[in-house]
Amino acid sequence: MIQENKPKEAMAIFEQNRKNNLEDNFTTYVGLARGHQALGQKKKAIKYFRMAAENAPHGSKQFYLDLAEKLEKP
Repeated sequence: MIQENKPKEAMAIFEQNRKNNLEDNFTTYVGLARGHQALGQKKKAIKYFRMAAENAPHGSKQFYLDLAEKLEKP
């Protein structure tokens, strides 16, 4: 949906995915971060990328921290 330039629809899917998969603290947070990023909500995107980083599979934590850091820069 994001690639189809439908960020609101994508965000609704990401939010529903989180509600349906509360035990998944990585994939669902990445989705929420991407959704907020597509909507231009940088602070929320940064928050969720950091949350995803804390639950990232071995070796990929820094990737998500870097995404958050890039969003913090003007």
